Amino acid sequence: MSRVCMIVMNNFFPDIRVSKEAASLVSVGHQVTVLAMKTPHAAAYEEMDGFTVKRIYLQTRKWPKRVYVQAFKYLEFVTKVLQEVRQYRPDVIHAHDFAPLPIAWLAAKLAKAKVVYDSHEFWLGQGSRFYASRFGKWFVRQAEGSLIQRVDAVITINQAISEQLAEIYGIPRPVVVMNAQPRTDPPRLDKLRPLLGVDSKTRIVIYAASFQRNRGLEQLIESTQYFDDNTLLVLMGPDRMDGRLQSYAREHGLQSRVRFLSPVSQGKVAEYVASADIGIAATQSTCLNNYYSLGNKIFHYIAAGIPVALSNQPESRRIVQEYGVGIVFDETDPKDIARKIQQVLRNPQLLQQLRQRAREAHITQLNWENEAQKLCRVYEELEKK
Repeated sequence: MSRVCMIVMNNFFPDIRVSKEAASLVSVGHQVTVLAMKTPHAAAYEEMDGFTVKRIYLQTRKWPKRVYVQAFKYLEFVTKVLQEVRQYRPDVIHAHDFAPLPIAWLAAKLAKAKVVYDSHEFWLGQGSRFYASRFGKWFVRQAEGSLIQRVDAVITINQAISEQLAEIYGIPRPVVVMNAQPRTDPPRLDKLRPLLGVDSKTRIVIYAASFQRNRGLEQLIESTQYFDDNTLLVLMGPDRMDGRLQSYAREHGLQSRVRFLSPVSQGKVAEYVASADIGIAATQSTCLNNYYSLGNKIFHYIAAGIPVALSNQPESRRIVQEYGVGIVFDETDPKDIARKIQQVLRNPQLLQQLRQRAREAHITQLNWENEAQKLCRVYEELEKK
């Protein structure tokens, strides 16, 4: 079995995909160390689920957050990762996303190791200022395009991104390892209604993820004006918009139709989500990365056994059509969002059918146990090379 070094450009808390992958590789006999960045409240060294996390302290961390400073920070991280790799001598270096890819390639040359590129995003389609700029797009195409030809395996999160990477760079389609949830069967405990102070007749549409821009949360709030009186939208998660959504609901006179809840621990998400009627995601197509995305929350909903209502985008359509677990809507149109949701909620038989299909899809196919097998097969193939 292989000694695996995973590289992430964060403090590894929380990084659920990396954790699941590392634990799955350990479960079949690999030895895994994750190299991450040290931040003030994160331990320098941790053991979890059979693998090791080592966080690297950067002297440049306290420097001002300017573009040129980030370059120095990156170079310091490169230098210290190479030092760790020289000591650890891994057989495989696993780069989680684009930023660690050049580091992994350099480290692999030093250690004579194989490289796995794990693309969590569609980097050529990112919408942030740097990646959306002309230079940013050119840089990603050149760097990713060059290195992706040289690595030993490529994996990504969904079929749409796999197809894009294959077409753009002329490589075989990367292996798809989706961010599915571990197989579970959460009880349908009615945890939400007592918490919200509503009766059993109230239908709940839930968004369970962080509040961020371009997630269509304003459109979801606006859609509630077209909801039936017994339907409530619940937004549950960490607020990264500093209360702007709450203000938005008040300004539109919709505060009685929308409730905001603080996030619950990862282990309790399924229990709360399972007591809702529909799980919703209205990600806006503000960039190609968003357009091709498939949010982790969708797998939370399916694992909890509730139907999904999703943006009309390639991967969301595929999940809905292939597994029959929900509906898609025009994510830019609040009226269409409400219309599609109410069509399901007004039809108890359809609602029950969608619930049953969600449970069956999760138990038989859309679970991490199945996805982990794909990852482990990638490593089996690497050992044969």
